[in-house]
Amino acid sequence: MMPKRTAKKGITPVLAVLLLLLITVTLTVLVYYWITSYFESIHTATTRETLRYGEGIHLDEYSTSVSGNTVTLTLYLRSKEEVKITHVYVKADDKVILSKSVSWTITNSVNAYTISFKYSGSIYEVILISKTGYKYAFIITVERG
Repeated sequence: MMPKRTAKKGITPVLAVLLLLLITVTLTVLVYYWITSYFESIHTATTRETLRYGEGIHLDEYSTSVSGNTVTLTLYLRSKEEVKITHVYVKADDKVILSKSVSWTITNSVNAYTISFKYSGSIYEVILISKTGYKYAFIITVERG
């Protein structure tokens, strides 16, 4: 009498090799996309930081004068590189109280830039927008006497 063979279920060696190859290729593609997106984000962040610091604006000092409700701010600004400012906003009490288009060119020498508006507050946020879209904000305190 012949011994009875028990049926073992499993996959053939060819299918096992194909399955291992499929898993390996899938993991390789996933790692490749993860690494390339990681290095692209590092490159993009580095480029943005270089641009932002490349056209930084410095507020050396400021002066204020008040006549009634009219406030006049004079900002003394400079920059390492030439920066063109196209818009100025002034905010107080979480409201925009001045929105003005300007043609200021800020250079490496200190120059005075003056804005006037009517408001009775004492703390203002002056926001400058450059031609390239960068935002520069300064907090100005006005002494009312």
